[in-house]
Amino acid sequence: MAINFSSINIDGNTIEHSEFFYESLVKQFPCAFYISDLHGHIQLYNQATADLIGRTPKYISDFGIHTNIKTTDDFNDTHQNEILQIVHADGTVFHVFNKIKPIYTDSRELIGSLTILINSPFSKGSKSEHNEHLLKNVYSSSTDCIKVLDLNGRLISMNENGQRIAEIDDISSFIGGSYVDLWMDAKDAAATALANARNGKTGRFVGWLPTIKTNTPKWWDVVITAIPDMFGMPEQLLVVARDITEYTLLQDELKHRNKELLKTNNDLDNFIYTASHDLRSPVTNIEGLLHTLKVTLSSEEPNKLNEADLILELIDKSINKFKRTILDLTEISKVQRTNEEDIHQINFLEIIEDVLFSIQDKVTESGAKITIDTNACNHLIFSTKNFKSIVYNLLSNAIKYRHPERTLEISIFTKKVGDSVLLSIQDNGLGISSVHLPKLFSMFKRFHNHVEGTGIGLYIIKRIIDNAGGEIEVHTELNKGTTFNVYFNIQ
Repeated sequence: MAINFSSINIDGNTIEHSEFFYESLVKQFPCAFYISDLHGHIQLYNQATADLIGRTPKYISDFGIHTNIKTTDDFNDTHQNEILQIVHADGTVFHVFNKIKPIYTDSRELIGSLTILINSPFSKGSKSEHNEHLLKNVYSSSTDCIKVLDLNGRLISMNENGQRIAEIDDISSFIGGSYVDLWMDAKDAAATALANARNGKTGRFVGWLPTIKTNTPKWWDVVITAIPDMFGMPEQLLVVARDITEYTLLQDELKHRNKELLKTNNDLDNFIYTASHDLRSPVTNIEGLLHTLKVTLSSEEPNKLNEADLILELIDKSINKFKRTILDLTEISKVQRTNEEDIHQINFLEIIEDVLFSIQDKVTESGAKITIDTNACNHLIFSTKNFKSIVYNLLSNAIKYRHPERTLEISIFTKKVGDSVLLSIQDNGLGISSVHLPKLFSMFKRFHNHVEGTGIGLYIIKRIIDNAGGEIEVHTELNKGTTFNVYFNIQ
């Protein structure tokens, strides 16, 4: 029990000089309380003291105390806070806590002692002992991590299951340590919870803390309450921490799924728009051309045959455009379904050279000068297919939208930037007007119509990078060139 009394000083040479004061004090005190002189004679006691032993107390030996206090040094040798065995007049045996404090005169002369006796919850055969045993079983068998702290937040004890979860082999190195200092991002929350518990409230917070040996991430739901003394005042603090890692991971997965669902819904909206607009256009063209073809073929004029050939050629182009749109939509649907087996360590230079080889005819035709520097960072854990798609689309666009009045120059380099790997592809081509930048990565958006294209390349790139948790930046100036910076998270 944490009962702290200061030494008592009495004016005069004997206790009797303040008899009235002490009698009033003793009578009002809620537990057994007596004052004895240096010879072990009891000078003053309250009714709770007499009730404790069932008779009038005369000597300290009536309470199982046989060591007499004669000097101040004796207090250091006395077994205070020890559990004493008390024999009641009816023969009942029980136990009490013993708390002794010296009594001095105003001249610091030791004249006696004040003793408080408190019923112990550990009395043999008592109901309290059974309850204590039950609590110990709960403490040791609970699946939660349970700790007992002092009021300053220092660790006193921890149950075995908690040590197992936290991967602690030797708890002794943690005893006496600050509980708040264990936490990382949740230090302030832990300190607030401790303060609330000390004030008689319930403290609660959620925090992340890795295990000791394997550094496994663990999320904890922590509740802190006060353990009261016999007077109802906070004496220690009880910490019950529940492992909610699985629940937290499921919540994170749910948030991720919801985010993906929003993306899917957005794709669906875009698909509906595309189906009603981009697909309708070639179908309408084909329908009109077929009608014209029927009219032409029904004519008997010879020159109409040449006109029919031209119409058939236009129909063929419309059908091819229709097919390309369908293929583009198929590619978009594939972006979300990355095969986990395709994710491994990739070699930047090898994939870039492979892409350049696949479009070598376009590179040769454009006369492009291409420089590659991946020495700063040449490896990354990523999908080979997706990385190849990023490089292919960016290089194809650089060649497709080159400036007609100067030699195309493309610069490709990589470097590590913080926790990311940067892939930068720069060109000196046509550039893009700042007016178009907000819709640059939208589906089926094209800003240069003098060359063939469907407008899904940049959309696909953005989706791949977003799905991988990366970022893409665009720096461009009309008629001067464009730079695409792609940031990949290091896994």
